[in-house]
Amino acid sequence: MRMLQVQVGGEAALVRAGKVRQVISLTASQGVAPRVVSVLPIAVEAGAAFELTVTGSNIADEDAQLLCRQAGACRALLRLLTAAEVL
Repeated sequence: MRMLQVQVGGEAALVRAGKVRQVISLTASQGVAPRVVSVLPIAVEAGAAFELTVTGSNIADEDAQLLCRQAGACRALLRLLTAAEVL
């Protein structure tokens, strides 16, 4: 079963099987733990097509999956780009 990381502010919770297994400080683990810095746009009109830009560190590993909430459902982003691909 995969581990899920949920980031809130400067902390991240590691969740497995619906239970929080560990809470880590993102400041203390800077450069190691995945960290989302910004998401644009913050909101979109219902039904509108959009592209989501997420910046951060350690979020584009081969086995990483970034999830977002859309219309009350949790959905996986289709593709993560590395910094080199964006530039």
